[in-house]
Amino acid sequence: MEKDFSKLRAAFISHMHADHVGGLPVLIKLLGHNMVAPDHQFSVFMPPEGKYPLLNWLQAMLVPPDYVRFNLEVSGVIEDETVFEDEYATVTAARNGHMEGPAIAYGDLEWRLKANSFSYIFDILDRRIAFTGDLPADFRYLGELLEEPVDVLVMEMTHVAPENILPFIAEKRIGRLILTHIHDPWHDEGERELRGMCEKHLSFPFAIAHDGDEFEVE
Repeated sequence: MEKDFSKLRAAFISHMHADHVGGLPVLIKLLGHNMVAPDHQFSVFMPPEGKYPLLNWLQAMLVPPDYVRFNLEVSGVIEDETVFEDEYATVTAARNGHMEGPAIAYGDLEWRLKANSFSYIFDILDRRIAFTGDLPADFRYLGELLEEPVDVLVMEMTHVAPENILPFIAEKRIGRLILTHIHDPWHDEGERELRGMCEKHLSFPFAIAHDGDEFEVE
């Protein structure tokens, strides 16, 4: 399915794992390849430890500033901060605890004890959409994210067990659930089992996302 990337105005990065941020430099290069007008504004909001490594990586990929023929803004995110706001939407970041693991060795490099990982709340016109990012086994952060009702919850299903998290969110005020970032056991034949667990625990509509899916918020 062909996408019109020229309409992109912002990207919101939850954390610095490769499967969540690895395609960003390529996207920036793609936007610079005569896809957007010189006055186009594209903003990237990401954990603060990723800002300057991203800019250095663009340099290492030989994507010079004059190749990015549009206004590129890269900002470090702070929890509970409104990171983006225009006439249609307000986006707020919330810490989600995914990266609060113990220190480990990484070759001869100093490894960060704790890194940042965020969920995002999108208030768009009169709708409220929550994107969890990756979640820890502890649902405390998710409970805080869902203290207020949401019209749509976009929730990952890789780092959490469905038999544990589905009963937890079943008690929250959620208009619709979209499961994404699906763990291997829940693909193919496993999807039927996952769907059955959702039907067992949830009283609100749900969908299991696949690559290329588009969802409308009514």
